[in-house]
Amino acid sequence: MAIDEEPKEKKPEAEPTYESVYANNHMVETSFWDLKVLFGQVEQHPKFNINYHTAVTMPWAQAKLLGYYLRLQVAWHEAVNGEVKLPSNLVPNKLEATAEDYENMTSEVRAFWELASRLHREVFGS
Repeated sequence: MAIDEEPKEKKPEAEPTYESVYANNHMVETSFWDLKVLFGQVEQHPKFNINYHTAVTMPWAQAKLLGYYLRLQVAWHEAVNGEVKLPSNLVPNKLEATAEDYENMTSEVRAFWELASRLHREVFGS
């Protein structure tokens, strides 16, 4: 390609209002229609606080796609760079259920519980 030729594929151009921000914390809110992810940054001085600065709301179909692509990106990163280690205090607790609780679950709740347990093992180990 000559120096003055346009590339065949152009990268998306950022809108004038585009901002790049850093977040080391997130929180989710859900509704029947959407998933909202709030992004923030932990501030430790003068006291611990989370400064939420950005919220992104998306329909559930988009959230499902994003979840898929995020899992792929993390898997690729770990394949190339090694396992991403989380401090133990950031690992969410495993779901706990007594045998009686498990027996009393509806089939939908039981399927969700089993999925959540499997994902916990896959992402965080035993």
